[in-house]
Amino acid sequence: MVCRLCLADKKLVNSHILSEFLYKGIYDEGHRFFALSSDPKIKDRVLQKGLREPLLCEECDNRILSRYEGYAKRVLYGGQLMLTARDGNNLRFKELDYTQLRLFYLSILWRMSISNNSTYSAVSLGIHHEEIIRRMLLEGKPGEPEEYGLICVAPLFDGQYIGNWMLQPDSVKNYGRRIYRCLIAGLLYTFFVGKAKLPTQLSDQFLQKDGSWVIIREKIERIKFLHDSCARLSQAINQRKQVGDSKV
Repeated sequence: MVCRLCLADKKLVNSHILSEFLYKGIYDEGHRFFALSSDPKIKDRVLQKGLREPLLCEECDNRILSRYEGYAKRVLYGGQLMLTARDGNNLRFKELDYTQLRLFYLSILWRMSISNNSTYSAVSLGIHHEEIIRRMLLEGKPGEPEEYGLICVAPLFDGQYIGNWMLQPDSVKNYGRRIYRCLIAGLLYTFFVGKAKLPTQLSDQFLQKDGSWVIIREKIERIKFLHDSCARLSQAINQRKQVGDSKV
């Protein structure tokens, strides 16, 4: 079988689509998490591992992607995210390793796109963009900030950030680009794919080459698609509960 990263014919390992450490705040004391469905006809599932499938050889999985994942883990959970200022709802950070953090998030976008799992069916970069990002990952070249630019938003519930939930990614078209939105460990990541020029107020929020980054705090009521997703999820859970109660 062919490794999707180095393209060599090698034995493949079960690669995580989302890095395992991103599930840290979701696992319960039994190292389980609940995959909730917004479809009332689909039962919730209990999982003990993040979604995986055979995509990469062991060398690419452990030595290339793990290098970027290791840095991202230290930043997100190891206290290396240095807050420099609060500007209204914006949190400004500095001294980040642009190359490693950019390649980490590009690896997530790329893995979601090449995955065969229906959870990530909305993410479809196409052969052209998949190949560009594959080479960026393999060669360790992060590209420019506006190339697959990434914005990060921390949704707030009654003023509080909640880091233990995820939602399936979705896709929309705006600003002349294809946009992929994915909620991972309580943070909403928005990837901008394409070459159309973006407004400065958007591009300024991308991870910058000088290691600065803006994370936006926003009430969930002001993020319509996310608020609607939560409403559908809650409704589906209640419907499944009512069906279960009726059978007792």
